[in-house]
Amino acid sequence: MLNINSAVVIGVSLLTVLMALFLWLKYKRSESLVQTVEFYPQDGLTPAEIGYALDENLEDREIMSMVYYLADKGYISIKSSNKGILLKKIRDIDEGEPDYLTTFMGAYFPGQAKVFDMKNAPHDFIKQFAQAWIQVQIGYEKKYGEVYKNESFTRRFVCIIFAIINMVVCCMALMEVAAFALVYIPAFFTTGGMLVAWKGYDNYHVKPSMGKFLIALGAILYETGIGLVLLMTELSLARIDVATFFVAEAAIFILSMVMATRSDKNAELMMKIYGFRDFIKDAEYDRLVLLSQEDPEYYYHILPYAVVFGMEGKWSKHLDKLAIQNLTTKREGW
Repeated sequence: MLNINSAVVIGVSLLTVLMALFLWLKYKRSESLVQTVEFYPQDGLTPAEIGYALDENLEDREIMSMVYYLADKGYISIKSSNKGILLKKIRDIDEGEPDYLTTFMGAYFPGQAKVFDMKNAPHDFIKQFAQAWIQVQIGYEKKYGEVYKNESFTRRFVCIIFAIINMVVCCMALMEVAAFALVYIPAFFTTGGMLVAWKGYDNYHVKPSMGKFLIALGAILYETGIGLVLLMTELSLARIDVATFFVAEAAIFILSMVMATRSDKNAELMMKIYGFRDFIKDAEYDRLVLLSQEDPEYYYHILPYAVVFGMEGKWSKHLDKLAIQNLTTKREGW
C-alpha cells in the first residue's frame, strides 16, 4: 500500500509527463514534407545563411566556410606558404551583395590591408565576426522569417521546469521538506544535459555523427543529474514511486528534444538543404562529371557548402579525378 508521499511523487511525475506530451501533440507539425534532390544551394543562399538556417546559430566551421565562399567569388585568394595559410585581398565586395560579406571581408582585411595571416589576426577580428553574425541573422530572417516558431523555446524551457519540479517533489516527499536544497547540483546536470542534447537533435539531419554524439553526451549528463538525486537521497529504483520518477524524467528529456517546431518556411527550405547535403555526401561521380562539364568551376562553387556540412573531406576526394579528366583545374592553396 502506497503512503501519501509516494503517491504524490507518482502523481506529480505522471502529471508532468502528460503535460509535456500534450504540449508536443498540440504543436507538432502534422503535415509531412518531401525531401528533394538538389545540386546547387537553394535560392542563392550563402554558406553562412545555411548555417544559420540549421539551428539559428553560427559555429566556427560555418564562419570559416565564408573564406572559401569569398575565394570562389573572386574577392580573395588562398595561398599556402611556410608560415601557413595566407589570404590575399583581390577586390572589394560588389554593390548589391549582403552587408555581412563586407563585414567578413573587413574582419580579415581592415583598412587598407591586403594580406591576412592566420597567425596574426587583427585586434578587432572577433568583434567584426560578431557583427557579421548579427547581419546574417537579420538578412536571413528578412527573407525567410524565423527558423523555429517562437513557442518552441518556451515549450523546451517548460520541460526543464517539469524535470526540476519532479526532482524537488521526489526529494521533499520521500526525504524531508528541507531536502529540496539537494536539487541544486543535479538540476545543473539535467539542464546542461538538455541543452547539449537539443543542439545534437537540431543538427542531427545535417551532421548525424556529431548529432548522435551530442545527444548521447546530453543523455549522460541528464541521467547523471537524476542519478545524483537517487544517490544523495539513498533511494532505490526498486521502489515503484522512484521508478516512476526515473521513467518520467527520461520521457521528459526525450520530449524536450522533439519539442522544437520549425517555421513553415524554414521547414520547406530544410527539405531542399537536406537534399543538397545528401548530394554532397553521396554524389555519384557520373552526375558530378556532367555538372562539371556544364561548369568547370562547379567543384569550387560547392566546396564552401561542403565545409558547412562538415563534408569537405568527402567532397575533396572528387578533385583529383576531375582534374585528371581536365574537368576542373586545381587551385593553389585549396
